[in-house]
Amino acid sequence: KDNMRVRILGRRDELAQDIVDKIDELEEATKNNTGLNFQIALNYGSRDEITRAVRELTKECIEKGIDPDTITEDMISAHLDTRDIPDPDFLIRTSGEKRISNYLLWQCAYSEFEFPEVLWPDFNMDYLIEEIRKLYNTDIPIFAICLGHQLMALATGATTHKLKYGHRGGNHPVKDLQTGRVYISSQNHGYVVDDENVDPKIAVPAFKNVNDGTNEGLAYVGKNIFTVQFHPEAC
Repeated sequence: KDNMRVRILGRRDELAQDIVDKIDELEEATKNNTGLNFQIALNYGSRDEITRAVRELTKECIEKGIDPDTITEDMISAHLDTRDIPDPDFLIRTSGEKRISNYLLWQCAYSEFEFPEVLWPDFNMDYLIEEIRKLYNTDIPIFAICLGHQLMALATGATTHKLKYGHRGGNHPVKDLQTGRVYISSQNHGYVVDDENVDPKIAVPAFKNVNDGTNEGLAYVGKNIFTVQFHPEAC
């Protein structure tokens, strides 16, 4: 659903076989999706994950005669539960606890962290927008895609509206407003940013949809922030 790629993180050898079978089916069914990467941590601990990765890599070195001195960070990452999934740019830990509790220790090496006081059941869209607004007010370079494009717009005072049919599929033409070049893009969204409600002192339109003229990208003024509605990696 919604073009999500689902991955379950954690040890599976301690789970019932019927649960493992369902996990395998879900991951196989969504492995080629190009939208949101959605991970669920089940029976997961980061130290355990790293330990399992080291064990697997050690066995591979012995079996293939790999020199341990040639082991790289990429080789270790390839044996983690999150292999082929981008490292998180931004981690929000609710409840005010200023720790990450044995979660994605390797993957969060360069992540930004926020620790809002609100408890997880109460963490709604308003709180998420506030956390993104904090990112906007830093000097951190940001490139946001799809939902990230809309969230950054909302965090800076713009609005969105729901499309009647949505943009779905891999054949949507978008125009670069600076160069005039048109790209055929992949899209999967039902909402768009309202151009007329974007403050020109904050951001300016950078791309538009050729079919219906809706906003497809924003360049933020005085910031190293650029966002697009489409999936540029699939153009």
